[in-house]
Amino acid sequence: MNARTATRESTATTWGPLDGVDGEPSPDAPRGLDDFDDWVVRAILSPGSPMFLEARYLLAEEPTLRDTALYHSVLSAIAEGNSRRGGIAGYVGRKSNELSHPLTVLEDAGLIARETDAFHGNRTDFRIREPLLTFYHAMMRPFWPQLMRATATDRIWQRARQRFTGTCWGRTSSSCAGTGRSTSRRTVSAAGPSR
Repeated sequence: MNARTATRESTATTWGPLDGVDGEPSPDAPRGLDDFDDWVVRAILSPGSPMFLEARYLLAEEPTLRDTALYHSVLSAIAEGNSRRGGIAGYVGRKSNELSHPLTVLEDAGLIARETDAFHGNRTDFRIREPLLTFYHAMMRPFWPQLMRATATDRIWQRARQRFTGTCWGRTSSSCAGTGRSTSRRTVSAAGPSR
């Protein structure tokens, strides 16, 4: 294993898969933590990047998702840290009992997972299974008009970076990478990548 592979694997642990075609490394994967911020700006937040619209396409391609605005709102609520039905309902502006259908549809589509609270068996937490959706809803969607204009993307990322640190980087690596398991052990610094 060379240094580039080791760095790529440690970054992939927290970001999720960075593979290109047929499992080969993407030619534009971050070269290390020093390149992470620049990589996010050029490979994710740039309107010319293939990844820029990918999260929106994930929802658009699901035939069972009819009211995309509602589903985007539910995913935004979860990405912002509202993992319980009541928190999601408050964020979306609907009653808790009105969310059964959209939560079930998102779960059936494999976009979210339902997890029973280990200490309170009658409580359920929801999490987004796809790291790109979490990133889109927590980091990109709040800045969407500015990102579409492609002006000062690096400044937008610097403002959004703190949200990224708290929303994804600060969580356990397995929940960020979408593995379906949560652990109390963090494999990276909670301070996130440093420049």
